[in-house]
Amino acid sequence: MNEVKMKGNLGKSILQTAGQFSEPSGAVWEYVSNSIEYRSSHDGTKISVTIDKDSIEISDNSDGMDAPIIESFFTFAGENLARQGRQVSLLKRGQNGTGKIAAFGIGDELIVETVRNNIKNKFKLTRKDILDSPDDSSEIPVQNLISNEKTKESNGTRIKIGKLNTKPDLKRLIRKISR
Repeated sequence: MNEVKMKGNLGKSILQTAGQFSEPSGAVWEYVSNSIEYRSSHDGTKISVTIDKDSIEISDNSDGMDAPIIESFFTFAGENLARQGRQVSLLKRGQNGTGKIAAFGIGDELIVETVRNNIKNKFKLTRKDILDSPDDSSEIPVQNLISNEKTKESNGTRIKIGKLNTKPDLKRLIRKISR
């Protein structure tokens, strides 16, 4: 008998795990907690959550992400760079590398825009991209909207959860974030 290997479908795994974030306050908290965690200092922390009819945006003045951090961000169940000493982390809370896909628990679109050291990058991943991935796929292409563009913008990250499939309860969201 030939060597037997465990195989899987990345797209199905992502969407099944995203189901753990089907309550909007939990999904938003994942990104807010990242905004709190991945920064050099808590001094001057600014995090904004904006809710529109079809989207939720979480923006911050964190350290932003460079190429290695972006690659890690888009690695499902990947190793946490902070645990490897390759990224600043104040809370040391990331364990499974799955919170990044929380957007797909409540919406169909994830847009990540980040600035670090005067370099801006912007990426988009959709539920359709995930569903259209081959059954034996171990990678799903992420749409690169802006690549290494020089900017005078300050460091920070903006996460947009688009095409919401559920309506957030504002009171519950406020309670979750303010705890």
